[in-house]
Amino acid sequence: MAARMVNYARPQFLTIRHRDLMLDSARADAALRTLGARITANPDNPFGMPGVALFACDGEGRRAHVFAGTDSRGNPVTANRTVCLASVGKLAVALLVLELIDRGALTLSTELASVCPEAVGPVGRATMGGLLSHRAGIPPTVRESEAPYQASLTWAQLRATCLGYAGTQPTGTRVLYSDVAYGLLGIVIETVTGHSLHTALESRLNATLGTRLSLGQPPGTEYVEVIGVPSPHRGTAIEPLNSPFWHGLSLPWAGICGRPEDALTLVREFSRAGTLLPESLRNLAVRDPNGGALAGCIEGSQLGIDPIPRLEWEPCAWGLGVELRGHKQPHWTPGEASPASFGHVGVSGTLAWHDPVADVSWAMVGTRSSHSGWLLRYGPLLGRAVLSCVTR
Repeated sequence: MAARMVNYARPQFLTIRHRDLMLDSARADAALRTLGARITANPDNPFGMPGVALFACDGEGRRAHVFAGTDSRGNPVTANRTVCLASVGKLAVALLVLELIDRGALTLSTELASVCPEAVGPVGRATMGGLLSHRAGIPPTVRESEAPYQASLTWAQLRATCLGYAGTQPTGTRVLYSDVAYGLLGIVIETVTGHSLHTALESRLNATLGTRLSLGQPPGTEYVEVIGVPSPHRGTAIEPLNSPFWHGLSLPWAGICGRPEDALTLVREFSRAGTLLPESLRNLAVRDPNGGALAGCIEGSQLGIDPIPRLEWEPCAWGLGVELRGHKQPHWTPGEASPASFGHVGVSGTLAWHDPVADVSWAMVGTRSSHSGWLLRYGPLLGRAVLSCVTR
């Protein structure tokens, strides 16, 4: 399917014709089975893994999915397993903040200090819009020197560290992907609602969307372990992504867990199929506030995990919570995807994406950390397979 070019310089909302398009579920099922078999054929290969879940869905609810292989313990990957969504969970944080904006409790121009008075200096002047879109000049990650990753680390310590940061660059001059920004947004949600982020996920998103999102809960027997995590703490009691300690830190930017299909559900909430937000706010969330004019990058690392390879893009389109495809290369979506398509990926091996031109969404949940680069290999293959199954 040919991608429709989008003029990002135009400020009005997108007008997209897609009512004559539909997902051929039977073809998509076959395509996903083929891809799932390929991904799991060589589980010891850095680009393979023992198990994977793949999903596709169009705007009318026509679906396809496949669960292939097992986790590292030999347990089958199924619909009811629990997975770490990692940064795909940022979509849940963004939805909660946008809902607070819709209810009038916040605005996009609300400054952090007006919600959290302990946030002073440049970080206190960060706005909700700047935090959501990674334009607030906030450091990408919590610094090891200020919050060492060790058994004594707590969320209270991390919270204070996030609130005490100064900006690293002028606001609105560059897209600097920031875990710290989403830590601050998690603090905003807790402050405004008076409840923990875990409770907010349960009472607002799970109750409305039927998801099974959680934060800070110890991984049970149903949890899908993530292999290939490059960390000096691998195999220890504080192993990132897999240990009760790591989950107990309740990291808003990386610790949200759910069922495999919850990744797909979250990205669809930013599409016309969404139910949580009004159309005007959803449309605003999937637009680049700078018309795609800013450069930007993804860099840094998660707590206790080796740094990820830096990805620099110019331009670097980003919305309010969702990454925008734009014309980024390399990327985890295929060239056939619309520049207006959007979604998120996570270091645990998760991907959730929506193309508003084709009106179709896809998601992938793996069992290997994305550090090997496998998302850049198989993400485009998944998107291309799903788009090829959209027919008139």
